[in-house]
Amino acid sequence: PDPTSPTVASTPVPTPSSSPTPDPTASTTAPIPSPSPTPDPTSSSSTPGPVPGPLPTTLDPTPVPSPSGPVENGELTWWTDSLSAVEGSSCEYSKTASIAQGSSWATPYVDPGFHCAVSDDLYDGGAGCGKCYHLVYDGVGGTNPATAGDAYVQVTNSGAGGTKHFDCFDDAFVALTGISTGIFPLSYYEVPCTYAAPTVVVLDGNNAYYVKVLVAGGETSVSAVTMYVNNIPYIMNRVSGATFSTSLSGLTGSAKFEVTFSDGLTEMIDDCFSGQWPVATSSQCQ
Repeated sequence: PDPTSPTVASTPVPTPSSSPTPDPTASTTAPIPSPSPTPDPTSSSSTPGPVPGPLPTTLDPTPVPSPSGPVENGELTWWTDSLSAVEGSSCEYSKTASIAQGSSWATPYVDPGFHCAVSDDLYDGGAGCGKCYHLVYDGVGGTNPATAGDAYVQVTNSGAGGTKHFDCFDDAFVALTGISTGIFPLSYYEVPCTYAAPTVVVLDGNNAYYVKVLVAGGETSVSAVTMYVNNIPYIMNRVSGATFSTSLSGLTGSAKFEVTFSDGLTEMIDDCFSGQWPVATSSQCQ
């Protein structure tokens, strides 16, 4: 420094003091909130929520039968809307003696009118009686303007003529086409029927030496029947349609029937007629 220069006092610049770092362990630190406890569902203080009720039955779809045969092409015609015509059908499901004591087998198809007469190839000498089919009309072709539709039907009669021919009761025909007249192409395939308890109906009764029966129900047609009287077997033969007969040896007492269906399944219909064979015409066992 120059000793001749006046001395100027310098103003000291204050040194900023650093802010203190907070002590995370200090009691002044704000507490970190902890998560709320999860209520104990078993605690008596818990308020139970509503218990869901059963789902509406409308959400449970009606099962659609799976095909049990190949898809075929055939012909559809209108048969009748007369119940008297059904009573005389060749499968004999609706004859007076058949239904005098009830007709549980008729509920799924015959009663609501979803059944058909068929051509000889489908009737098969009566072995086609009781089979069920899904019929489909796609709306294309035919003798009259019609709408597309489908129907599940059961075979109850013969005589439709031709081949692969379904001559259907009015209710089924309308479901298929929307009208009640005409000739139409269709596609079809066999399906299991809606199950009805197999039933044997005596059509020629009060005879210990001969019997004729109707066999109805199950999920398809009947291929064979064996009757047992006091455990003695008698193989029955098809008479026509869904009826079977056999000669007997005059035994009385217990009776039962072994029924074999066209799908190979067998059911035993036993404890028939309270062990009082022979029985009157129209007596039933299921």
